[in-house]
Amino acid sequence: MKLYDTLERFYLSKFYVLIPAAIIILACTGSFVAYYLTKSGLGTLNFIQLKLSVAAAMAYLAAVLSQMPRKVTFSFFVYGMLIELILLVINVTFKSKKGGAILVHKPYLCFVNEADLDERPTV
Repeated sequence: MKLYDTLERFYLSKFYVLIPAAIIILACTGSFVAYYLTKSGLGTLNFIQLKLSVAAAMAYLAAVLSQMPRKVTFSFFVYGMLIELILLVINVTFKSKKGGAILVHKPYLCFVNEADLDERPTV
């Protein structure tokens, strides 16, 4: 509780400076969660987790834009970060490693004859 109170006092003292920083932190964490969710395919469970991740990040933004009290926005930020981090840990540690959105290309060392440069390569 002491850590929470210390962070809350710091947040409240630098409220207007930390609003953009908190939005960026939540958005970046949410994008990591979205990457790992869509990496293994977008099934029903992954779609529900993706909606939860977006809702957690949007809740803080909605609290700030609706000018809720500062303590309330801090609690939205903390709960949003907890949800994002729990989803990130679940998807990094427990999801299968096969599949993926990024294709890895291996570099090959090729020796090309000058006569072959006029022909189109076949794949």
